[in-house]
Amino acid sequence: MLVSEKGGLIRVVVDGEILPEPFLDLDVVIPDKRPERGLLAIALHPRFSDNGRFYVHFTDGDGDSRLIEYRVSVDDPNLADPRSARLVLAVEQPGEFHNGGMIQFGPDGYLWVALGDGDFGDSDRNAALRQNLLGSILRIDVDAGDPYAIPADNPYVGTDLAAEIWLSGVRNPWRFFIDAETRQIVIGDVGQFRWEEITVLPLDAGGLDLGWPRLEGSECYQAETCATDGLTMPDLEYSHSFGCAVIAGPVYRGSLIPELEGMIVYADFCSGLVRAFSLFDGHVLRHVALLEPGVHGPILSLAIDENGEILLLTQMGEIRRLQIATDTTN
Repeated sequence: MLVSEKGGLIRVVVDGEILPEPFLDLDVVIPDKRPERGLLAIALHPRFSDNGRFYVHFTDGDGDSRLIEYRVSVDDPNLADPRSARLVLAVEQPGEFHNGGMIQFGPDGYLWVALGDGDFGDSDRNAALRQNLLGSILRIDVDAGDPYAIPADNPYVGTDLAAEIWLSGVRNPWRFFIDAETRQIVIGDVGQFRWEEITVLPLDAGGLDLGWPRLEGSECYQAETCATDGLTMPDLEYSHSFGCAVIAGPVYRGSLIPELEGMIVYADFCSGLVRAFSLFDGHVLRHVALLEPGVHGPILSLAIDENGEILLLTQMGEIRRLQIATDTTN
């Protein structure tokens, strides 16, 4: 298992033990590690076992977003080759906040990349423009072009809008998750002052606008008119009385908690709550609490292991597996 640390290290974990030498050390290229900067995500190429290619998304010394391709060392599969770095995408950031960060390959073989609006409150309305890449989720082909190609079915191909964009109108999509079985994407968009939101969309629904900065959740935020015509409303939202930064997570496919099969798991960074929900015909059918706020402190991200079980990555530097409690005193 590879684990990325925001400070710039990618570590190898084997049977629960951290190998002493990092897989890759990006400390030098990530000198600024202020709260919303640093190493944001990693993604292995779908044919990683054959080609050794993987991708990292981080902010550089100027605070700008960088998507870099690396390869595994030919001498040691537990080490990356830092000399193999190839710049895939560079995006200038107007401020130090809202970098988004998540990257993941979809079942279509394309790389999906989340970028936030780049600054507090999106005063420049980057998320609404669709002419730069900020405030969007991108979809690119890293197996073609130089440094990448645009999939022919991306929604803005052939227009004067940015062809990389698959979806717009997001403030800070820190984490999304693509479920290959249902071919859906679960997008967690961190709110401003009042609302956190999660939107679940089919992978063929490109070109949608989630509404930021006109709306925060389904509530008016910053606009002359807050009409929702042409906007996609969230499937689930919660107020800041429950937390302050949503962490969208995987669809559960494990065996330890059978009653969660097919449900979407999410968490909140500030409160540490963990919940799961399911949708039917666009409405929340079930919504269950899994961990109460404060049990494990701030949760940075969710992941799945090779068995489909949910992993919680905490700010305390721990990786915990979600399972049914057997000792109610602990």
